[in-house]
Amino acid sequence: MTVLQRRDARGFETGPIRKFVVGAALAAAGVAAAFGLSQVIDQAETTTMVTTPAERNAIEQAQAERAESMQRIDQALIDKYRPAATLSPAAVEHARGLDVLEQYNTLGAQNAAGANTSQTGPR
Repeated sequence: MTVLQRRDARGFETGPIRKFVVGAALAAAGVAAAFGLSQVIDQAETTTMVTTPAERNAIEQAQAERAESMQRIDQALIDKYRPAATLSPAAVEHARGLDVLEQYNTLGAQNAAGANTSQTGPR
């Protein structure tokens, strides 16, 4: 078998020079693509609308109003979900006592209303 026949049998062999050339070409293509993409991005960023002072003032006013409304919404949420103020133990017991007293009065009123219709009589 001759040298040419062996190369034919094995197929195309890549040598170190060919590998370097292919790698360099791929790297150059990648750099070019990245540069082109950065140019497109820069062009998109630099193309801004030309506005008149009146338009700029209207935009600023709209942004200020939006910020103010967001601040009001935030404050409403803070007020709604704010934890109860820390109370002294005496204030907590007083509140509990008021709750118990309210329940007692409610049950007493229900019992008094039901006492008039009771079939069992007084106890």
